[in-house]
Amino acid sequence: MLRQIAPIALAVVAANSAFAQETTSASVDDLQAQIDALRAEVAESNTNAKSSDNNTMEIAGSKVKFGGFVRLTANQTSGDNGLAYTNGFNPVVMDPNASNNGDQSEFSASESRVNMEILTDSRFGTVRTFVEVDAVDTIRLRHAFFEVNGFTFGQTDTTFGDSSAWPADQVDFQGPLSIYSHRRAQIAYSADFDSGFSYTASLVQASTDLGGDVTDIESLNSDRPDVVATIKQSGDWGHIALSGAYTSARTNTAELDSSSRIDGYAAQIGTSINMPWNGSIAASYSYSDGSNEYIYALNGMDGYSYAVVDGKAETIATSGWTVAYNQSLTETISGSVYYSYIDIDNEGLNQSQLTDSNATVTDSSYMGASVFWQADTNMKFGAEYLYGENSHMKNALDLDNGERLEDGKGSTVNFLAQYSF
Repeated sequence: MLRQIAPIALAVVAANSAFAQETTSASVDDLQAQIDALRAEVAESNTNAKSSDNNTMEIAGSKVKFGGFVRLTANQTSGDNGLAYTNGFNPVVMDPNASNNGDQSEFSASESRVNMEILTDSRFGTVRTFVEVDAVDTIRLRHAFFEVNGFTFGQTDTTFGDSSAWPADQVDFQGPLSIYSHRRAQIAYSADFDSGFSYTASLVQASTDLGGDVTDIESLNSDRPDVVATIKQSGDWGHIALSGAYTSARTNTAELDSSSRIDGYAAQIGTSINMPWNGSIAASYSYSDGSNEYIYALNGMDGYSYAVVDGKAETIATSGWTVAYNQSLTETISGSVYYSYIDIDNEGLNQSQLTDSNATVTDSSYMGASVFWQADTNMKFGAEYLYGENSHMKNALDLDNGERLEDGKGSTVNFLAQYSF
């Protein structure tokens, strides 16, 4: 009996042992497969997070891209520069009587920028958020906005003007006199049409602030946003764009009648035309009346927008134009030449009628040439020469010493080295 049971018991034990080994082997194989899959997922995630092509990673379902550039600028100025190179070469502010005239040298990396772009899916479509800062003067917020379905909410470049009609390559941070580029808080809507047409309309934070010497107009209430619109048509030949802006402010003083409004407007037409041999011509014409903050060289100098005549506010008109020729010389080298001019219609006013008694320039010119070398995909170098001059109102006086203001002139040589990331 025992001899019969023993072989059966041994067979059962052997079978159980084989089953256990097979089960353990299967479990190990399954676990190894899971580990391999996890390693592959981690490797793919690391690849996305460390992408050297576009610095893009995925965070909480959003695509996040970091970028910017490190920029060194250097300039050597000469002549009646005064404060002409305050983040840009502006001949309007050149003063022959300034204490810091003559040769000056400046090196700066403050124009370097860091930005972040976030793309997020929503019920309204993809939402694009963009934030950028630089270090000009101090840590400064340049852009902070989001876009969805053609709408833009936040601070970014104004929709007035045509940046495609500027010189293609410049070191100068400000640029030609009559163009306009300024970042303001706004609500904007853009749309495209057939045949290359597009338009943008926006409500923009007003910038009118007429603090100055004339107490009658030193306090205004900018109780309405600026209204700005641009229409553009683009094709293989180039493009043409027309912009308009309307500004309005209410007076706060009895001398100017608190019930009245001071209205202003600005307009600009710009174009670029493609030429043979990889060249292009860019040109623009600007006009403003009471809204001279839309003339780049006069932005922030509201004494050029209004005067007080017989106790009433009188707007000041300004016209200006810019023309540039851009040429690609090789696959990596390009150059531009440009000229810009503005004329301020304040010659018939007395210096005492100006809201800023130093706002006495009647016309100014700006000219220059630049060459750029794209040394590598993300690295470029540039050099530029600029010359500018201004003319003042007849019999305008320097309020510090009582002497007649002389016309100003000066020049600068600029250099740029930039690496983008």
